[in-house]
Amino acid sequence: MKLTGFDKKTKRPEFLIEMEDKDSVMLTMLGDSPTARVWQFIWEWRKFDYSFTDIAKCAIISRNSLYKIWSYFRDNEILIPTRREKGVQLYGPNKNSPLVKGMMNLLDTALKLHMARESAVDEAMDKIMKESFDKHGRTTKRKETRAKADHN
Repeated sequence: MKLTGFDKKTKRPEFLIEMEDKDSVMLTMLGDSPTARVWQFIWEWRKFDYSFTDIAKCAIISRNSLYKIWSYFRDNEILIPTRREKGVQLYGPNKNSPLVKGMMNLLDTALKLHMARESAVDEAMDKIMKESFDKHGRTTKRKETRAKADHN
């Protein structure tokens, strides 16, 4: 798959520019490092294969940083050569590797837990908002405070 839509100024894929500012469950869990960014990229785009340059651009790291950590991914057979296209070697995750399978399961589970927690927080906030405000947007606590003052 050839990536298109690169921003001319940053030389990064346009869809990633918006994602840079958002918190990532993966980077929060593993720390923001080039290795964690490549793992996040592998996890998010595991069904495709990419060139070395595409991996660096999409993981939002420099090619030099990727060269420094490449032996980790190569030696542990995390990223393996999949095919050559127009003279460029493409790499993809080794779906048979126990390390890759374990990491994908870990990250899938972490995301599910994060989404469940976010959902619970949203539900709790909705409940608090409904209890705190009447249908006209006025706080209900003032009414309770006035009612208590009137009784005294």
